[in-house]
Amino acid sequence: MTKHTIWFNKSSANIVNVADGLRAADTDNQLRVIVSHPVKDLYVALPWCEFHREPDVAGAAYLEWALAFCRDNGVTVFVCGKQAGYLADYRAQFAQAGTQLLVAVSSENFAILDDKGRTKDAYQPVY
Repeated sequence: MTKHTIWFNKSSANIVNVADGLRAADTDNQLRVIVSHPVKDLYVALPWCEFHREPDVAGAAYLEWALAFCRDNGVTVFVCGKQAGYLADYRAQFAQAGTQLLVAVSSENFAILDDKGRTKDAYQPVY
């Protein structure tokens, strides 16, 4: 079986539960879990995770850092929280680095969800 490295960048607090579940299911020790956040020592309660501090940058600078991070750390799956709306358009670049980028929706849908008025207009309730 191939060992995988999964990276969770800054995200919601729920990521701890997801990472815990992954670790519990990894009975043959084929999973390396990395979490990152701009706040130093945020995930010290997860001794089985590798923690890395993220730079306080956005947009193209974050993309450049994230691609280098994936290459340098052998990340096979990047579960993106921070900058997901921006990074969603760069799946091909991550694939070239050997990383599958996982984001919830397209950058276009992130833009809609980031605007309450547009969200209301775009997603009408079904009755």
